[in-house]
Amino acid sequence: MRSGVNDNIPVGDGRVFRASAAALFGPVAAVLAFYASLYGVIVLSGHGNGALARLCLVTGGLAVPFLLAQAVLRWVTIRVQATGNALYLHRGFPSPDMQAIAWSDIRAISIRRPPLGIPRAAGTLRIQLADGRTIAVADLEDAAAARDALMRMAFPDEEDLIFEMTGVPQGLERPVRRAATGS
Repeated sequence: MRSGVNDNIPVGDGRVFRASAAALFGPVAAVLAFYASLYGVIVLSGHGNGALARLCLVTGGLAVPFLLAQAVLRWVTIRVQATGNALYLHRGFPSPDMQAIAWSDIRAISIRRPPLGIPRAAGTLRIQLADGRTIAVADLEDAAAARDALMRMAFPDEEDLIFEMTGVPQGLERPVRRAATGS
């Protein structure tokens, strides 16, 4: 490496958005509760030594650790970082790559929440790019706050429009950037 070259990511406003623990570990708890209650019902019905009880223990005993490992890996690896010159997306396990997106390439930013909204703040951040691609980062802890902060950075000249549109519950679509006209 050459001396004097700074290869660190510029900090920008320092905003980092992380994954929601409740959104990732909630399904693990639900599966564990299901298998534990099913096993409890089987034992209370007097069939605790039967094949169904063993099947319940084996499937629950295999499913819960794998789901827990997957939730931990996603919780550690999901991150959206806003810097002064680009937006850095870590979509989480199993995707190992980080994507850097220039602010000028962002065409629209929206969020999508789970059907039941549990947890209510968690959601998927969807970023539409100028080339037509859409990149989604799922299970963010406060997707609406992430959307609002990123919109202020991506569209700094449209603060009034952003303020008017932030109450939209399902997401906030942004208009296509208009080309500067010389007059």
